[in-house]
Amino acid sequence: MKNWLILSYLYNFNPSLYNYILFKFYHFQFCSKDDPTITASLYLDNLAAEIKNEIAEQKTVNKKSLTLTVVERVLENKEAKQQMIVLFEKKYNINKEEIKHLLIQINALLNPPNQQEQISSSELIDQSLQVTSSNEPVSVPDFPVRAYVIATHIYLEINNNELHYETLIRDTSALKEFISAKFKLSRIPGRIEEMKNFSYKKILQSKSAVSAKGQLIPQIRLIALNPEIFGKDVSAFAENILREHSPLKK
Repeated sequence: MKNWLILSYLYNFNPSLYNYILFKFYHFQFCSKDDPTITASLYLDNLAAEIKNEIAEQKTVNKKSLTLTVVERVLENKEAKQQMIVLFEKKYNINKEEIKHLLIQINALLNPPNQQEQISSSELIDQSLQVTSSNEPVSVPDFPVRAYVIATHIYLEINNNELHYETLIRDTSALKEFISAKFKLSRIPGRIEEMKNFSYKKILQSKSAVSAKGQLIPQIRLIALNPEIFGKDVSAFAENILREHSPLKK
């Protein structure tokens, strides 16, 4: 069973209908595993109330608030909600094609021809369908595993979620899953188990770890030089690290 908590992080960083459904599907499996009386129908009924509260807390119109609004409409539509129930009742891991099929069905139910909507759920669903097409792991250079761990730390740091890194770095399975999803890796290079409790910041802040700081050079440079893999913001942050820490400039 996938780690629903990691999927919730991914949804919060990149709100979309696809990511929301994936996160909630595995959260439902987690809840119903210990209590079989929690049915898909009951879970979605409670989810509808939760979403109303979440929407009320949103201060601006953004991708997350729009995504939640579409989910709210799905759960208010009897036929669309039933399609969600059918998917959630599956007792095995779902794949992207099953979510894609659900999104197509939902789009047809929520956006019949010639109907104008104030909030375009059709556009948001189309975006999520595009996500399913680009969500497959891709072939990337075999960079050292430490580079991906450092990039993960940087990514969470610049998104003000550094506490999540502290959780991930102590949970090898969760860290693997996060890195695979975020950087679209078909496999994790090297032994990530050896990176438990690793922190590039602690090494940089240490006054005595001169050798360890030097060992960070290749990984941080890789991140800085490969924005197409690690993301522009992460690569730019890595470039700033090289600029600000004189031992790493050499």
